[in-house]
Amino acid sequence: MIIMKKHRSLVLLFLSGVFLPLPAIADETMRIRCENVEVEVPAGWLAVYTRSPQLFVLYAPLKENDVFQENMNLVSEFLPRKMDVASYMQASAKAMERVFGHIEVLETGDGFHIYAAEMDGVRFLQMQFFFVQDNTACVLTGSADTEDFSLYRDTFTAIADTVVIDGRGSEE
Repeated sequence: MIIMKKHRSLVLLFLSGVFLPLPAIADETMRIRCENVEVEVPAGWLAVYTRSPQLFVLYAPLKENDVFQENMNLVSEFLPRKMDVASYMQASAKAMERVFGHIEVLETGDGFHIYAAEMDGVRFLQMQFFFVQDNTACVLTGSADTEDFSLYRDTFTAIADTVVIDGRGSEE
């Protein structure tokens, strides 16, 4: 079930218990809920529900001559044991090394890190935000090419600040 809220309107979409892929472009800021996670989508961004393994992907508006479309995706997983955010961040960095072969961690902060990686000859930066609540871990990843990362960093952080898991906000 996906719930999208845009001020006064509430849209509930379901079909025989099957999740529907829902591309939606936010005309203005809107809030989406996928499974147990809610997040605010900035105006002009495209939200796509995927569940493979991401719950959703948010795409920034395309720019002219863009070779890399900036985006954010959210992955949620059940943890077999309780972990704190710092432990989960370390495990995630090791997993990213396996995916990309080599990553360069550029910055680590409270519940986030930024690293550089390369795939198919395209170098990019990712800013990952980590949320652990009980036995659920969520990673919200913002990706941008190296030249445009500074233009998206504040937006990535603002989106991460709106994350709500099981009714509890990211600041809890």
